[in-house]
Parts: sequence; structure tokens; C-alpha cells
Amino acid sequence: MPIISMKANRLERIREKSFKTEKEIQNITKANLGEIFGLELVDSEVTIGNLRMDTLAFNNETKSFTIIEYKRDKKFSVIDQGYAYLSLLLNNKADIILEYNERMSKSLRRDEVDWSQSRVLFVSPGYTVYQRQAIGFKDLPIEIWEIKRYDNDTILYSQIKVQESALIASSQQSTVTRSIRAFASLLMASGSIALCLSSAICLSKRVSISSFIFSMMSGLFINSGHSLMLMPAFDAGKGFLAPLPHRLPYGFPQANHHHGNHTRNHSGYHI
Repeated sequence: MPIISMKANRLERIREKSFKTEKEIQNITKANLGEIFGLELVDSEVTIGNLRMDTLAFNNETKSFTIIEYKRDKKFSVIDQGYAYLSLLLNNKADIILEYNERMSKSLRRDEVDWSQSRVLFVSPGYTVYQRQAIGFKDLPIEIWEIKRYDNDTILYSQIKVQESALIASSQQSTVTRSIRAFASLLMASGSIALCLSSAICLSKRVSISSFIFSMMSGLFINSGHSLMLMPAFDAGKGFLAPLPHRLPYGFPQANHHHGNHTRNHSGYHI
């Protein structure tokens, strides 16, 4: 977003001024945490185990901790580092509470903290397309913020958010994933073969069997817009002769499909 100034009814574009080091970004941000993020500074350069947090902050409104990491370039992984710091926070609660009490001269108890509201924030002058897309999941505890500095000493912070449509798609995908996993767990628990690939899979559009197998192995079927038809599986212990009870978890409605003068019942779920 360009920054424009007006002088004598003439508009002039303010040039962007780059940051030379990450330390510049850190010093400006941590000195103004309350104004920018509504957070209270606990400490900087906090080392626990083999990881070091650039800034540890506390949100008095949600009673939760936030880790802030500063980056000057784009050579880092949002998801990998984000979850590494989140794991550090949640697996070392006693150390985090001790750090807070010592620095803030307060007596905060562990049960007074809402650990489910823990967040990891990245602050950087820019992000790649992949880094921006990586946060496209609903309720992800990771945020990326863009910081820009201009010649007139203006500092601009803006949170990078995905489009609402992407969040809706992600939510729907999660629902389908849970249903597929529940179905797979049911079949595995009965000691049976989950799928007969030659005749047990019908797709409303062309989707390769190898793609489907790979998706099922990873627990996620991502071909949105396809109807996934799961036929009754057969008990491997009985030589594929005895069909399993035609019973599916909640979320897999029964669908009737007509073939000429015959009607066949399949268990279908539209993705």
C-alpha cells in the first residue's frame, strides 16, 4: 500500500525505507507492543532449551502468552518455526511462568493462564506467496505481520490474512477429513480391508486411483467437488466373501444410484 502525502494540494508518494537489521525491527516493535498488538512485554531474547524467543509477551485480556519473532528476509518457514515455538511454550509452562513472575514482579499461577490462546507472531517486511498461503487454516495459532518504514518516519504494521473463502474451504475440508478418518478407524478396528480398489471406489469425476490412495494414506482427500463413493468392504479373514455390516459413522449419508432399471445403494459423501 503506497503512502501519499499532500503539500499545497499536490500529492507525493513517500518512498519506502528498508530495515538494515532484524534488531531494528525488534527494537521498534517491542518498545510499542501495547500500541501495536495490545500486549505487555515480558522479556526479550528468552532462551529455553535449544530455542531462543525474540520477544515473550503477555495478553492481559485473554490471559495468554505470545511469542514474537522478527525476520528481515523471507528465508524461513512460517509453519515449522511457528509450531516449534508454540511447542516450546506449551511444553515449558513452569519456566514461562517463572520468567513472567521474575520479570514482572507478580505472582501468576499456571492455572490462571489460558494456554489455548497461546500465539506465535512473525513480523517481517515481506513474505513469499507460500508463506502467505501457509496460514490459510482456520484458527491457526500463528499470525504473520508485515512492517513497512517510510522516509517521513511513518511505520506501518498490517496483518496478513487469507480470504474468507479460503477459510471456509479449509473448515469444510477438516470436516470431511474427520469423517474419512472415522470411517477408516471403524474398518481397521474390525480387522477388515478398508477398500477394494478395483471395484469399491466410484468417483463422479476422473481422479486417479494412485492420487486417491496417497490422499487416504495421509488422512486427507483434497479433491474438492468430487463425490466419494465407498462401497461395502469385505472381511479379509473370510476370503472377501462376507460383507461387513453396512454401517457408517455420522456424516456419511446413504445415496441411491440408478443403473438402468436397477437401483443400488452406496454410501456416499460429497466433497
